[in-house]
Amino acid sequence: MNAALLLGAMQMVLAAPDTQTASITGVVRNAESALPLLGAMVVVVDVDVSGSGTRADGRYLLAGIPAGEHQFVVRAIGYAPRAIRILAPAGGTLALDLALDPEPVVLAPIEVRSSRVGGDGGALSSWSDRGVSVLTERHSPLLAEPDLLQSLQGGGVVLAPESPTGLHVQGGAADQIGYLLDGIPVLNPYHAAGMFAAWNPDAVSRVDLSSTSAPPAGAPALAGTVQATSRTSGTRLQTRGGFSSSQARLTVDGPAPLGTGFLFSLRSGFPRVIAPTGERSYLDGRTGDGLARLTLPLLGGEARVLGYRNWNQISSDATAGGDSLSSSRNRFSWHSLSLGMAWQRQFPGGSIGLRAWRASTDAGSDWAAPAGPATLASDRRDGGVLAVVERRRPGAVSVLGIRVEETRTGYRVTPDSSGSGWATGTRTLLTSVTAEHRAAVAARAGFGVGGTLSLSGSTVRVGPQAEFHWNATDRVSLSVRAARRHQFAQSLRNPESVVGNIFPVDLYLGAGAAGLPVARSDQLLVAADYQPTATLRLGAQAYRRRLTDVVLVAPVDGEPFATHGFAVGTGAAQGIAAELGFTTRRVKLVGRYDWQRIRLTGNGETYVPEFAASHVVNGGVTVTPTPSLSLRAAMSGAWGRRTTTIPGNFEWESCNLRDRGCEFAGSPHYGQQPLGSTSLPAYLRIDLGVRQEWRFLMGRREARLGLYGTVTNLLGRGNLLSYSQDGVASPSTGIEMRPRAPLVAGLDWEF
Repeated sequence: MNAALLLGAMQMVLAAPDTQTASITGVVRNAESALPLLGAMVVVVDVDVSGSGTRADGRYLLAGIPAGEHQFVVRAIGYAPRAIRILAPAGGTLALDLALDPEPVVLAPIEVRSSRVGGDGGALSSWSDRGVSVLTERHSPLLAEPDLLQSLQGGGVVLAPESPTGLHVQGGAADQIGYLLDGIPVLNPYHAAGMFAAWNPDAVSRVDLSSTSAPPAGAPALAGTVQATSRTSGTRLQTRGGFSSSQARLTVDGPAPLGTGFLFSLRSGFPRVIAPTGERSYLDGRTGDGLARLTLPLLGGEARVLGYRNWNQISSDATAGGDSLSSSRNRFSWHSLSLGMAWQRQFPGGSIGLRAWRASTDAGSDWAAPAGPATLASDRRDGGVLAVVERRRPGAVSVLGIRVEETRTGYRVTPDSSGSGWATGTRTLLTSVTAEHRAAVAARAGFGVGGTLSLSGSTVRVGPQAEFHWNATDRVSLSVRAARRHQFAQSLRNPESVVGNIFPVDLYLGAGAAGLPVARSDQLLVAADYQPTATLRLGAQAYRRRLTDVVLVAPVDGEPFATHGFAVGTGAAQGIAAELGFTTRRVKLVGRYDWQRIRLTGNGETYVPEFAASHVVNGGVTVTPTPSLSLRAAMSGAWGRRTTTIPGNFEWESCNLRDRGCEFAGSPHYGQQPLGSTSLPAYLRIDLGVRQEWRFLMGRREARLGLYGTVTNLLGRGNLLSYSQDGVASPSTGIEMRPRAPLVAGLDWEF
């Protein structure tokens, strides 16, 4: 009887009308003409109710608005947005008419990249060539904070867990990637101690990776080219920025006189701001980057003048184990500077572009080596010009690029005690011609052929490439690519050293210096893409790569960089990658899996590099219960990792708020230990994050404010980087990173 009464009461409650919600209706008009506006979007931003678009008569209707005070916003393209505070009644209907002031806007260029052959036959790109917009990156389930290089992970792109040691693309080393910003080469775009990419995400609109095709504008690199595109200046002054536990950043852009536009960006990291005072084991130093760009009309086209700089100075205690009497510290620094101009003009059926640049990087270290202190000085200076002509016809695209570049490199290691030093350098003049032709051969198929002809000294090297793409159905596409690529400068940093976690810079030396050869890569890739619905996408790829004449430091030197020489070796890599993407209005789901098998051989030793985990998994989901609130859950794991045991003592602590910074103490080196002879346990980490945004008007301008935070490593698992052994008879000790909550917390804004 009681159950029946309870059930009846529940039915009465459910059937009763909701007197605590209201409806809002009205008309939106043009403030100058008083005519109704079609398609204006009307939303209540702090309520989980879908917005309403106005009809042809300008009328809208919002239902289910809870009683109380809310923010009411109306937007329309070509009109200034308007926001007001409203008080919704407890039931009934609120009538609200508004007028919007006309405000013409200039839309940023929209770049469409397709894996299918369209009417022009020029859209041929394999699944492995990936691009990410900053808007997508900011809402990525896998990132606690926007980072342009980390956003490229997956699809054969592997990163070391929680470490800024560079991108590893389809078995390639970190120095085998070229970097461009608005088409201008950038050297060593890395940070350490809480940040990775040395590009401000607020200043860049998107980043693209060309891993299997060599674009005519790309630098000569074995594993591919990363191209970043800066934001397009708006028609009014705009400001973006952020402040978090790892960095502070500010970007300003807008119009300038004579039809020009400008962008200025500045960012700074905090290696030691929150670290305890008096504890020598914590990292010290500063990191940052800046960008200035001017866009102007020139000779019927558009020109961009760009200046970019990043700076890094890090120091760590040279001893470990609580030796408070020692005053020595390991010091690492690197800087890069790029100056350039890019001009492009569009014609009916094609375009022409010109670029000129100067790019440089300097790196140095005071290293307390076990065999005696040593000082490193490394520098690289590049200068070049590039001309690119593109011709578009129905069903085909042809591109021709001519590049002339001079590279000067220098490398010097000076011991602070007795012993001989090592100094070398070279000047490399490179002329290359890159040609590419892509065309449709049927309604569902297309091909691309091309290659690069490079002249250095009296030697000519040919790097052919070919691809075939087939849209088997409207939902399934397949592609095959083969390419040979060359690289004329290689790094003398030891990527097997754990010191790379705070010194990720590449120490370049040009071909011809001290017997350094021109490296070569031969690669074959097969990729497939399946999109059964508009919200679900599945992709897979398999690749094989053969490396020849690559520089290997680890087989001959256990220090973080080459102190007396290097080996010239070979490499073999093969892998399989799979990816799943699912996106709806409320949910974004990403899942990625990479399997790889990589072997390097040099100086009579074959080993597995530290970045070559056998299995790498990344996945995450972002749920948006309201338009202003998002919840994020992410998982990352790695199995089959290898390392080399480090003799001596060493201390490590990851960058996070709870442990108040980053800890790194000791001067680890590998000595005579066999490379990659030690297995590491599986790595697994789970994060939870939340982001809350508020939108409001500042005068006639809409502003956005976001607050975010991430609780990390919920399972309490340590990221074991390596093992140290203080003496032959001593047991091994794990060198562990243990991030604790919260890893990242901060706010960002835009107005």
